[in-house]
Amino acid sequence: RPELRREVALSLASIGSAAAPAAPQLAAALNDPVVAVVATYALARIGRMSPEVEAKVKANVKSDDPMLATVSLWALALTHPDDKKLRVSGAEHLVERLKDKDAYVRVAAARGLAALQLAPEITLPIFERALKGADETTIQHALDALVQLGAPAVPRLIEAPKQEKLRPLIAEVLGRMGPVAAPATGALAARVNDAHEPTARAAIVALVGIGSGAKQAIPA
Repeated sequence: RPELRREVALSLASIGSAAAPAAPQLAAALNDPVVAVVATYALARIGRMSPEVEAKVKANVKSDDPMLATVSLWALALTHPDDKKLRVSGAEHLVERLKDKDAYVRVAAARGLAALQLAPEITLPIFERALKGADETTIQHALDALVQLGAPAVPRLIEAPKQEKLRPLIAEVLGRMGPVAAPATGALAARVNDAHEPTARAAIVALVGIGSGAKQAIPA
């Protein structure tokens, strides 16, 4: 039953490294078109790929199936945490996948970007390039991924909005981060009376999202 095979692979992925004894069976499942995507995901979560399996996953990056290609790319980047070039390349390709016509691929790309946990100084410039001229759907998935970066991204986000179009988006991300974005209070307070109305509105909403940690913005 294909649905059961998928659920088993996802369960093994949730177990993580302790599921390493199942790696050979998951590797064999890479040839199963029904399970190949979740098997790739599980192998990356378990952190166990033989050279032969990695070669198969690399080949799948060029697959005509966009979901398999996206997850394969993410898996390679995740399993090589010390390969900065690979991880940056993976992030750039995943950001491009945020524009895919398939909603499931867009969601997978956004979650993959968050799971890679790359340093903000690497990911934010990539996002800034991707957001230029992006459609609403791409923007929303990019914002979802940015929110997942959490507190480490706040200082960079404070400095990021040099382009007027990006300012409301950055404010939205900070607001959705909640209390951890409190260090951005001063920068957001300075935008409350911005001449660009969407920026001013987004700054106010962001301060609400931060909550009590944004008290210093009350005068503004």
